[in-house]
Amino acid sequence: MLRYIGVIILTLVFVQGGFSQEVSGFHDIQPGSAPNEYNIKTTIKGLVGVDIARIKYIISNKHTYKASPNNALFSDRNESYIKFYIMAVPASGVLNVELGIVLADDAEHAFPVEFQYSKNEEKQTVNLPQVNFSGNGEIVAVLEAPEPVAPVEEEIPEVIVEEVPAVEEIPEVVEVPEPVEPVVEETPEPSEPVAEEIPEPIETPEPVAPVVEEVPEPVAPVIEEEPESAPVVEEVPEVEETPPPVEVSRVAVKYTVQILSLAEFSQIRLNTYCRQHNLSINDVKKKQVGEWMKITYGEANSIQEATQLKEKLMRENSINEAFVTPIK
Repeated sequence: MLRYIGVIILTLVFVQGGFSQEVSGFHDIQPGSAPNEYNIKTTIKGLVGVDIARIKYIISNKHTYKASPNNALFSDRNESYIKFYIMAVPASGVLNVELGIVLADDAEHAFPVEFQYSKNEEKQTVNLPQVNFSGNGEIVAVLEAPEPVAPVEEEIPEVIVEEVPAVEEIPEVVEVPEPVEPVVEETPEPSEPVAEEIPEPIETPEPVAPVVEEVPEPVAPVIEEEPESAPVVEEVPEVEETPPPVEVSRVAVKYTVQILSLAEFSQIRLNTYCRQHNLSINDVKKKQVGEWMKITYGEANSIQEATQLKEKLMRENSINEAFVTPIK
């Protein structure tokens, strides 16, 4: 019985040791253009069949980190390390990671490098060679990796996204006042002209003298007729009719933000990516286009709204590469 137990234990140790030694890596370090500046290129082999991985350089933030234009991996920088996330491992199993470092002083420095990967739903951690810098400006890269340590699984907290119910906006109803009929003032009818009384002629007594003077007959006064004035009618202003409100039809084209394009799709890889960047899995959509799986996030009614969503993802969710695309 003890013999069989010993054989089983030796077999487990052999399998675990073979698994940990399956991945190896080395560093190529070149001086940069500025003093104390160096470019680090890490090559990792033996990643055939690996789902996802990450590499962590234990470098404090007193040393300046410079992103390399040859490195398109998602990165995370805090006060004690620089971390890169590998969401798609090449089919060859060989991975290159590049970054730049400006040392804070001329002292000796040794930076450990930790590599963690997942294969067949099993996580494993490997300590890659350290990167050493001597005080005289020479570069020393340790080619032999230290003994592997037990894997340390970091628990990634699940982000609970509370759904806020959409509030329908009730359009305000503008009451149009009823047109007021203008009041037409009645013009009084012109009064009839009053005729002046004609005084009766005064009889002249007969003169004593034989000569009788002829008295001219009185002339009747001429009455001037006042012209009839036409009634003044005020013009009533026309009331402009308010046209009925025109309903604006919504644009049929919608837009979204593409965040990933994967040659080999894995749902586990996508879920891990969403947790790392605090994304709601309900807002992520997948679409197969040829040999690539396109991963998009969110939905917008205009290209301006989609651009604002893209800038928010890059600013608040640490997404480096994203672009706006119409939903077809």
